[in-house]
Amino acid sequence: MEPSEYDELGEGLNRIGVALSDVVGDPDARILLYAEVTEVLYHAIMRYALPGAEELRCGDEGDEVADLVRDVWERSRAAGLLYRWRAMVYLVKDRKMNVKLLYDEQVDPELSMWEKEDLLLQEHFPGMNVGPAEELPGGVELSLADPRPFWRKFWR
Repeated sequence: MEPSEYDELGEGLNRIGVALSDVVGDPDARILLYAEVTEVLYHAIMRYALPGAEELRCGDEGDEVADLVRDVWERSRAAGLLYRWRAMVYLVKDRKMNVKLLYDEQVDPELSMWEKEDLLLQEHFPGMNVGPAEELPGGVELSLADPRPFWRKFWR
């Protein structure tokens, strides 16, 4: 990758963090986004904890974040096979982002998204329980009239 491609990817990753903070509505929240991306599918899990909270909240990251993740994936993919990643673990903590890109051999196809979520929560939010889902200030409420493809509404 050329230096300008790294800059573009870095800017794209930064935009994801800003969009996640906007969705949650608190820049000091600790946010975890796990997203798996292929040519035809996008699966994501978003969990967050507000400052001082004792339990995690579930959230829908919304179309903007999903589009930004897919954009970063497409840019990585366009840069060459060496940089084609399959999943992203994106953590916002103390207003800083930590991004881990996982490649095909690092993503266990035998584990369901729920099993992967359990492992991620043990690693990034040890001892915290997941509370009920809430409507987020910048989030998206799903309805039967939702124009998003079927798999985006139900395969989370």
